[in-house]
Amino acid sequence: MLQKFKNNKKLDAFQKLEYNWNGYEAPPIPHQVINRVRRLVKGLTFQPKIFPTACKSIQLEYEKKNGDYLEIEITTTNMEVYRVISDNEEEFVLPFGIDKIEDLIRNFYNQVKEASA
Repeated sequence: MLQKFKNNKKLDAFQKLEYNWNGYEAPPIPHQVINRVRRLVKGLTFQPKIFPTACKSIQLEYEKKNGDYLEIEITTTNMEVYRVISDNEEEFVLPFGIDKIEDLIRNFYNQVKEASA
């Protein structure tokens, strides 16, 4: 519950980012993306670490002690996924949806390999 609160506070801060917020001419994060991530965070069982990106998106990160890594970049149109499990890397794109992301995260933590698309 604490991490969900922290993530919502971060999202509040992302809404205030202005042009050049990173010192490298990054544009502000679109409110549509922030609202999309806010809805996701509200419904997720496992809370991610979240970060704004210079690509007008928000990145969700999960990492396990063994080095396995899951990164989900939320854009205005989709979710771009980068995943490393046991040194096997893969990237794919999913349409936006809370059920899709929840399944992806559960599978990451359970080491179940699901179809990429």
